[in-house]
Amino acid sequence: MLKRTDKYGENRFYYDTETGKFYISATSFCKMVLPENKYLTKWKQELGEFEANRRAKMAAHYGTLMHELIEQFLEHKTLERLDIELATGNYINAYSVDADENKWIKDLTNDLLAFAQFAYDRELEVYATEQWMKRDITPTSGIAGTLDFQGSIKWRKGRQDVIIDFKSGRNGFYAASELQLHLYKQILGKDVMLFNWSPKRWETEPTYNFKNQTDSKMGQKLEHYIEISKIEGMFESKARNIHFKNLTLGRQPVFEVKMLKDLMEMEL
Repeated sequence: MLKRTDKYGENRFYYDTETGKFYISATSFCKMVLPENKYLTKWKQELGEFEANRRAKMAAHYGTLMHELIEQFLEHKTLERLDIELATGNYINAYSVDADENKWIKDLTNDLLAFAQFAYDRELEVYATEQWMKRDITPTSGIAGTLDFQGSIKWRKGRQDVIIDFKSGRNGFYAASELQLHLYKQILGKDVMLFNWSPKRWETEPTYNFKNQTDSKMGQKLEHYIEISKIEGMFESKARNIHFKNLTLGRQPVFEVKMLKDLMEMEL
């Protein structure tokens, strides 16, 4: 059974409670092996590190909530405006997010309408949503991630089995979006087409981005990135937590270091 955490260190990890193996998240893996997009780098430089990090965390929270609402819509096949309002308020309170609740409700309403339009246009048939997947890389570690959508869509004159990764950013997709999809396809082990979806800003007609990543060159690069990661020791978990009661000037510090394996086992 996989357990997920992002409380320790900079990266999200999955932990297999039966084998004791650690799996770095697919998102973290892609971030580590790929150079940062030049436009993202410029954006960070213009805003400054603190403000850029604050906005990035806010965007991550928004994306998580959008994913939850899409999953709810796909599972129950219906979504009320009230559902969006309640989910937004509950999420902001639960995670103490310093967000404009009314703006989030407005943006999420637009984004969910865009997704509903997409689902109608492509006649989505759902096989699975929010599916946790893993691949062993070393005897003690690997890569794991959450596949947003596995199913079939209307494609040309027939239907096509696909996996789709949903993004909340409205300005298109980065190289990491392509690599992540090819990683999921490899773990899934099925001949499917690969797509990214994200909402667009719209005024009178819901619209969206939908990009075919099936023939992306990232599929050919994936194994090379994995081999480089093994050489660099990227799959070895260095996450830890340090505990101490107090510090006294002139005395040797007394503290306890708990590694990720110990921390995860304490949570079971």
